[in-house]
Amino acid sequence: MAKNDFETSISFAIFILLIIYIGPKAAKIFYPSYENIFSSEAFKSLMIFMVLYVSNKNIILSALLTGIFIIIMNLIREKNEMFME
Repeated sequence: MAKNDFETSISFAIFILLIIYIGPKAAKIFYPSYENIFSSEAFKSLMIFMVLYVSNKNIILSALLTGIFIIIMNLIREKNEMFME
């Protein structure tokens, strides 16, 4: 049973990552009105949270790791923007 749960969580995680990275490009082609949804930071954060929650079944740890990931990515983005100017 554990192997089946592991395979299910891995396949779900791969599916979510595909939605995160391919979603905005596919939305432009198939559904232009959904482009804003797939491109929003909130949607991407929700998808990352879902992957973390499915992988460990701990909602607090998932929320904490998602928050840390978002903070780190924002800091990196701000530093990159400073160097670009």
